[in-house]
Amino acid sequence: MEIQIKGTAYNIRYTIRAMFVFEQITGKIFRLENLTDYYLFYYSLLVANNPDLQMTFEDFINECDDEPALVIQLQDFLSKEMEKQSAFISDTVDSKKKVTISELYALIVLEAGIAPDYFLDSMQMYEVKAVLENLQYKNKTSWEQARMISYIIAQTNSTKQLSPTDIMKFDWDEAKEKDTSISKDDIARLQAKANQFINTQN
Repeated sequence: MEIQIKGTAYNIRYTIRAMFVFEQITGKIFRLENLTDYYLFYYSLLVANNPDLQMTFEDFINECDDEPALVIQLQDFLSKEMEKQSAFISDTVDSKKKVTISELYALIVLEAGIAPDYFLDSMQMYEVKAVLENLQYKNKTSWEQARMISYIIAQTNSTKQLSPTDIMKFDWDEAKEKDTSISKDDIARLQAKANQFINTQN
């Protein structure tokens, strides 16, 4: 989206970079709890998407006071973006395990190997959830190789019949085939999610 402030056009996009900027400004985990948080995030959206921005937060607040329509425009934009995200995912992480964007950066970029620019500027939170839930499989092949080597060494030195899981056990060893059937409740829930997403596009 593009907004106009004093005749100058500024890009506005809902990105993880904007959340990162918010955390750097406030010194707290990204969470919009009060009016100040919302105004700080509006400003973070400007900073994150306009590298040459010269406007201070005080300047931004003054513009919001002078142009109430600007605030309404930003409110509408953020509301639609957050609704769009909630159509796919309610929470990226468990409420008892809230992490900062910096910590997410370490997991997604450093551990998972996702390009920094993609993570900060293009990645959606439902993608983040998928990566976090499957991060343990990133080095699965290496772990399986290490277990097999250990198993061979142990078996050649043992009179008992061993199996690789006797040496090491991994979460994926106990993975069971999940029921993929869809109930009427599932269909209704998915239809509601689809309609919610469609409405955010209008």
